[in-house]
Amino acid sequence: MSKLNEIIKKYGVNKLNTATKYPSIMTYHDLGDKASLVESLVEGKDFFGYDNCYITEKIDGANARIIFVGGADDVEQDYIIGSREELLFAKGDRFGDPTLNIANTIKNVAEKLTCFSNDSINVLFGEVYGGDVTKASKQYTNDKSFGFRVFDIAEIPLSIFEQ
Repeated sequence: MSKLNEIIKKYGVNKLNTATKYPSIMTYHDLGDKASLVESLVEGKDFFGYDNCYITEKIDGANARIIFVGGADDVEQDYIIGSREELLFAKGDRFGDPTLNIANTIKNVAEKLTCFSNDSINVLFGEVYGGDVTKASKQYTNDKSFGFRVFDIAEIPLSIFEQ
């Protein structure tokens, strides 16, 4: 039995799903008519006393995550792919959900990467874009292809499940 299956058997899939979700990000700016950042709306904002503030725009797509377990010290690596809210695919086609083409887009990424430690769960958080994910998808690719960009990584100790 894989380490991931052991975790699911011991703690349940709902606890794994909850523990690996990306937290909501507060927005510190106003949005324009088309939900885009408007420069004039940022001027004069207090960004916690910082002199410089760098503003970036998040890709308009679907939040995705890859949950890794194992892979270090000759322990077989296992993974699950999820959206922001749901677990969608498990390595080896144990279960699958085609929602927004998330799993098909990032399976090859999951197959190439390795977990950092067998005492933790590693989660890559990113955005799947292009294709027909959102109305803005045509802004990212001309041929309706899909892409994936990582925006954060978390290492979650297995001990957190004991709490």
